[in-house]
Amino acid sequence: RYAAHLTGAGDLDRARLIMKRAMKAVPAQHEEERMNLWVAWLNLENAYGTPKELSAVFDRANRQVDSLKLHLQLADIYCAGKQWDEATQLFKVITRKFRQSRKAWVLYATYLMCTVEPAQPDQARALLQHALRALPRRKHVRTVVRFARLEYRSGDAERGSTMMEGLVSTHPKRLDLWTIFLDLETSRLKRATAPHLIEQQRQAVRSLPSSMSLKKMKYVFKRYVQFEQQYGDSASTQRVREEVKAFLESRLAE
Repeated sequence: RYAAHLTGAGDLDRARLIMKRAMKAVPAQHEEERMNLWVAWLNLENAYGTPKELSAVFDRANRQVDSLKLHLQLADIYCAGKQWDEATQLFKVITRKFRQSRKAWVLYATYLMCTVEPAQPDQARALLQHALRALPRRKHVRTVVRFARLEYRSGDAERGSTMMEGLVSTHPKRLDLWTIFLDLETSRLKRATAPHLIEQQRQAVRSLPSSMSLKKMKYVFKRYVQFEQQYGDSASTQRVREEVKAFLESRLAE
């Protein structure tokens, strides 16, 4: 705060000196505190210094703290100042430098769809295929989920629904994916309770694989009953209860 006060008073050189002294005072093992100091310094240089001076501070910090976190912090600084050209170029650097980081790709897509003005949803969507080519296969499912969430929240919910349908079709025994799908569809219904969306939710539950374990099925069917209680009527709720009972009895008989 004192450095910011000095900067506001026109004493940029003294503010930099304060930042340097603060860096020396904070032990290297206090990573979070040092990161906060570097971010404050970057803010100072971005607001009052030159691009060259900002770059010099960034390069120095990049040798001492987590590189991905630092890059993302600088991106946040650019976004806060609506410096869209700088932010876009930096995100391109981030996804090249940290190609195997799911977080890097998702945050770049979020920036394109939700932050930059004007929004660039098509460019955000195009990132998914680039991300899947760059990321290890074990990260693919979660990456698609994150992009689908982004569509539900800020893009095209129907596109997000299609993405989730593809995932549960490919991985029918993944209860976590079914749960995410149901949550996302329910959140969409809270915004627009159109009849076709309610029926789509019902069809999604009915398409659950019969090979799913009984414990998992009980959990999903409980959610199904709760869904009908909220969006259906007494007749549809009773019908679902009977469907669930019949299904569970048949599985127990096996």
